[in-house]
Amino acid sequence: MSKNVKTLNSHLKDISEITGYLSQRGWAEANAGNISFNITDLIRKKVVAKTAYVNKFKKQFTYLKNSYIWLTGAGVRMRDLAKDAENLSLIVNILDDGISYKIYKVSEFIKTKRPVKNDLYPEIKPTSELPTHLAIHNYLCEKKMTEKFILHTHPTELIALTQIKKLKSAEKINKILWGMHPETKIFLPEGIGFIPYTLPGTERIAELTIKAFENHRVILWEKHGCIAISENIIKAYDLIEIITKSAKIFFLCKSAKFRPEYLADYQIKELSDKYLHTIN
Repeated sequence: MSKNVKTLNSHLKDISEITGYLSQRGWAEANAGNISFNITDLIRKKVVAKTAYVNKFKKQFTYLKNSYIWLTGAGVRMRDLAKDAENLSLIVNILDDGISYKIYKVSEFIKTKRPVKNDLYPEIKPTSELPTHLAIHNYLCEKKMTEKFILHTHPTELIALTQIKKLKSAEKINKILWGMHPETKIFLPEGIGFIPYTLPGTERIAELTIKAFENHRVILWEKHGCIAISENIIKAYDLIEIITKSAKIFFLCKSAKFRPEYLADYQIKELSDKYLHTIN
């Protein structure tokens, strides 16, 4: 087995672990959430795969020509993906025109002894958020960024923050998140981006998200959830977990009828001065 195959299998193992956490924490109700991963660097130059139908996107992804994107299947529950990431996901190969693509089973690219048992999912299709994911990957490639993973999930406390009218801005939400716990400022010094409610799965939300990713790694979608980019799935999960912890502390104080004290501005500045260049 080649080194590339081992590396891809290792990533799938991490994905299975993280999707289990998403389900356990209630961040992936029913079939909520989706993940994608640019695996182009892990694919051998000559891939022996079965013939797949050629489809076409509505728009061209110029910087994804000849790319391979692993992603979760539409309607697939994270709790099921945790048990069988190999068979409940797929790989999209964008062809050299940037607009045509083929869909392959993951099992056509890696060796697996796991039997295919898709009684609940007779046909695996790409996630409904595919346009958003590909638009983001296209942007990441255009800017030559190192992030390869995109994680979209529904953390309860973060969504709850966006249901409070007076908090609907990145500035106000970041004040809360940074003020509740030092780790949030340390690991996310740039804070989170915020997008007012936009219809999911549309080109509009993709456009707004890409714009927000110019200065952030985590974006909060109003009344919907959040989306993060990182070099691997574990780091993407870490970023979301950290800010969700801060939101939870905020609501715990509120539910106990106490007004949170927050970290003072000078304390947040101290964190920036000390840790800005030490956390990857």
